[in-house]
Amino acid sequence: MKKSILSLLVLAFAAMTSTAMAQEVRQGAVIEFEKDVHDYGEIAHKGNGTYSFVFSNTGSEPLMISNAKGSCGCTVPSWPKEPIAPGASAKIDVTYDTKRVGGISKSVTITSNAVNTPVKVIRIKGTVLAPAPEGEVAPVAEAGPVADAVEEVPPVREEAEEVAPLTKKQIKAKAKAEKKRLKKEAKAKKKAAKLALKKEKAAMKAEAKAAA
Repeated sequence: MKKSILSLLVLAFAAMTSTAMAQEVRQGAVIEFEKDVHDYGEIAHKGNGTYSFVFSNTGSEPLMISNAKGSCGCTVPSWPKEPIAPGASAKIDVTYDTKRVGGISKSVTITSNAVNTPVKVIRIKGTVLAPAPEGEVAPVAEAGPVADAVEEVPPVREEAEEVAPLTKKQIKAKAKAEKKRLKKEAKAKKKAAKLALKKEKAAMKAEAKAAA
């Protein structure tokens, strides 16, 4: 009986200590992100590479972000320079240079006066697709000879027969080029995805090592 009472007292004391510690952590500025990783998925070449990371100050003091730095020059963050009041929300815009084709695996390191995470790392990932090859649109100028043939009634049949084989050759050539392009693009995507995964694992490993 005494052992049971003693165990209950120990548990109660531990719970009170844990609660007190949690309350102590919340004294000061506290930064909390809605999410710290954004996946663009597949994004077009020169497409919109900007994403807004929303965060809140859940602490008791104003939150001040002193710096936000991308892992490379292709990742540019923009953060609020004014203090964020307790209970207020704000955002950090991260813009990736989508002129770079291939996998995305970048990070932004945020420095602030937050008591929970003075140095916070947020990440972006995805794949920038290769631009479409030039001249991929089907030519429309070939309709000209047919129109001319319509004006000259007698030779219509003959000119139509001459145009038809040329159009079929163009369609066949286009289909072959498209098949080749898709195969090349699929190979590039696979390679980019593999490289992005490798970089992300390395970044996570480095972050875990730094946190330790």
